[in-house]
Amino acid sequence: MPEDTMIFGCFDDDKLLGFASSDLLPKHKLWIAKLIVIQERLKNTSHDAASALLTHITEAAEGLGYKQHLSMVPSKFYKDQPYKWRHVNARQRYTVTILEEVLAGQRSQVPLHWSKLYGEQIFPVDTMVRLSKLT
Repeated sequence: MPEDTMIFGCFDDDKLLGFASSDLLPKHKLWIAKLIVIQERLKNTSHDAASALLTHITEAAEGLGYKQHLSMVPSKFYKDQPYKWRHVNARQRYTVTILEEVLAGQRSQVPLHWSKLYGEQIFPVDTMVRLSKLT
């Protein structure tokens, strides 16, 4: 079965603040947040566009029966502090497990991670692959 893509936008007075896309992988019974883009002026501010987008993706995926998702984050975010989506209430019900750590300049050894999370690109920083399961 082919994968499906969901796309959500965050608007303020009919102005696009950001958008996000997510792939549903029915074969693996999981989803992946693929792209989150918000306006440059909103980065590093308290504006909740990114949180709103992540909430919409999470709730939509759960509504379709998806109870787990994969993500890839730079290792420094996980090592400096437990990396949690604190501002996304829907995500606080998930248990996170680290599946793989990929060192800078290397590729994931798991085909699904390599193709879906890394886009077959090598990154210059250490990264971690996380599986989040609805508890």
